[in-house]
Amino acid sequence: SDVSDYEYDMLQRELKALEEQYPEFLRPDSPTQRVGGEAQSVFTPVAHPVRMESLQDAFDFSEIDDFDRRVGESASAYSYVVEPKIDGLSVSLEYENGVFVRGSTRGDGDTGEDITANLRTVRTIPLKLREALPYIEVRGEVYMSRAVFLSLVKQQELNGEEPFKNPRNAAAGSLRQKNAAVTASRQLDIFVFNVQRYEGADFSTHKESLDFLRSLGFVTVPFYTPCADIKEAEAELERIGNIRGELGFDIDGAVIKVNEFAIGMGPAIFKKQKGETLYALRAFPIGGYCAMEGEDDESEDSRAFCRKPVWRRMIIIVAGVCMNFLLGFIILVIQISTSEAITTTTIHSFEKGALSRETGLKEDDKIIGINGMRIFTATDMSYKFTTDEDGVYDITVIRDGKRVTVKDVKLKMTDDVIHYDFWVYPKKITPVSVVTQSFKQGLTDARLIYISLADIVRGKYGIKDMSGPVGIVDSIGDVIESEKDEDTGKMDWSSLIDTMLTLSAFITINVGIFNILPLPALDGGRLIFLIIEAVRGRPVDPEHEGMVHTIGMLALFGLMIVITVSDITKLV
Repeated sequence: SDVSDYEYDMLQRELKALEEQYPEFLRPDSPTQRVGGEAQSVFTPVAHPVRMESLQDAFDFSEIDDFDRRVGESASAYSYVVEPKIDGLSVSLEYENGVFVRGSTRGDGDTGEDITANLRTVRTIPLKLREALPYIEVRGEVYMSRAVFLSLVKQQELNGEEPFKNPRNAAAGSLRQKNAAVTASRQLDIFVFNVQRYEGADFSTHKESLDFLRSLGFVTVPFYTPCADIKEAEAELERIGNIRGELGFDIDGAVIKVNEFAIGMGPAIFKKQKGETLYALRAFPIGGYCAMEGEDDESEDSRAFCRKPVWRRMIIIVAGVCMNFLLGFIILVIQISTSEAITTTTIHSFEKGALSRETGLKEDDKIIGINGMRIFTATDMSYKFTTDEDGVYDITVIRDGKRVTVKDVKLKMTDDVIHYDFWVYPKKITPVSVVTQSFKQGLTDARLIYISLADIVRGKYGIKDMSGPVGIVDSIGDVIESEKDEDTGKMDWSSLIDTMLTLSAFITINVGIFNILPLPALDGGRLIFLIIEAVRGRPVDPEHEGMVHTIGMLALFGLMIVITVSDITKLV
């Protein structure tokens, strides 16, 4: 049951006396530890590993609709939560094994100040959670209720002091007192509204996180309303606006948050919301994208892409391509680790009467070069053999520990088709061999893509040899059909999955390499403009850059239309 302030003070005095008599039983989460005895001369800086972001303002429904459009571009399915925005001072609270260990101000978002002693005086901040989580950091808003503010102002006027202008200033000034006893006398409160970092808990939506915070003993924002779409969210905004005068505390608006913590293309199979960013893992792992504030237009947000130093923007552009390579590498690791063995480039044996053996190759030769091209994988070997016109090769091998080049090695050719007349050794699947082979195969895929692009430029391949989305879908259909048993019609699922993973990795790496080409509208084109900006010391006129990118985009769309028509013509 509730106790009066007098009874609470008497109980606290009794507890303090017992702790002084038996100091071995003094605990850091004791109520007596809320008020520090010594004044602080300085507040220690605290780095925030997860940035305490500021909110993006919207002043009318058109801006809110624009926010909804941007969310929709990043997520296939989403909903919202609307809650009042408390007008106070934003703080971080950290707990280890369920015990409050540190509190700090937001500061500039990256670095705040340690005000643990003062925050201990806020009675609505639990010193010990109901569940001893290994670690959790939450964010809340410390505020002063209107009733307490009016009482404080009255007292200040009686004392001849200059009163605080509003409850927010009063809360901020009270929290930054060097003597925690002064803070305690101000009767501050807190509403917790976000999980920054945590261990030992699991939730998938923002509402679930708020419910979880309540279960731990935190006082969360007084109400938070789930909304299925932006129209419901806007209706809730209007409701909060109508009742703001009836609340016992000041608010400076309301907050719309993406409720679902929602990567690839297609439908999302895993989503995670962190701060203001929505991360999604999608069903088809063949690339992805990142849309950034201020990427294609001006933005007043200090964190926007356009307001970052040129070197940071260059790193961001390159990082996108690196993520494609990383995703391709991960797919290759999965594909190779599920294979029975790794195909090497070391000759195990020959067919009877093998032409390649008669012209110089031997058992245990490790092929490392063909016609001047370095060979990393069996795919490299296959490419060089099948793209040669006469079936005669200069092959470099490792033989008895020495590098040897065998001239004019021949393979049998029938109707322009090369016939392999030797077998290679398989390599055992181990963690080390999988990682090594995945790296080599990634290099192979990247190099073959560049070679193909160079062949297109040289005119070796024409439009009819290229494929767009239609051609890719048709090729996938051919792959699926090739894995069916001709007699029974049964699908060889293991082989199909292996082939599809190989194709996915190749397409993913292809997307990354194509995107870094120095062409307008692509990341490579943007990188060229950033390099020019770095050299000149000033950016290219945004209007001129935008025109170049628009022309490049139209050219790419035109090429895609031509390739699509070519693909359809092949099908017909």
